[in-house]
Amino acid sequence: EDREWLLRHGAELILEVARLVASMAEYDQETDRFHLRGIMGPDEYHTGYPDNPGAGLDDNAYTNVMA
Repeated sequence: EDREWLLRHGAELILEVARLVASMAEYDQETDRFHLRGIMGPDEYHTGYPDNPGAGLDDNAYTNVMA
């Protein structure tokens, strides 16, 4: 049953998450790397970080690993 679900639904879900992350990534020519900016990690109740004017964080380690 798991394999059937993966083929019918899971593969599309994985593809769409990959597309979302790719659309959020910004390429930096100086460092030759991609960055995910303003990302809120798994602690969704934490609304800000010191010295950061907006919500979220650049290159959140958890999100980058999952991406």
